[in-house]
Amino acid sequence: MKDTKLMIAVIGCFAIAVLFILVIVWEIKKSIDYGQKVRRLSANVTKTVEDDNRDFSIYESIVGVDEREMILIPEGVFTRGSDGGGFDEKPEQEIYLDAFYVDKYEVT
Repeated sequence: MKDTKLMIAVIGCFAIAVLFILVIVWEIKKSIDYGQKVRRLSANVTKTVEDDNRDFSIYESIVGVDEREMILIPEGVFTRGSDGGGFDEKPEQEIYLDAFYVDKYEVT
């Protein structure tokens, strides 16, 4: 009886170890397949550079001590959110914002 329980425990541990190894192999194969898919898709991507032709001359602008140009966004009522967007964009609502400055060019 004692030997039977021990044998069942050993077989169970062996089965768990085999399953663990199979899961690791499966995850490695998935990551390799994903890497190949990314390389294949990125080979088809063409990079484009768009000129920023927006006219900001109607807005008041200032240049800070760090020499970055900032534009005054006027106060007013704005629509925030989207009823047609994702769950974290809902609900669409009208809000009032005070005037604020924002960098003219994207900051990364």
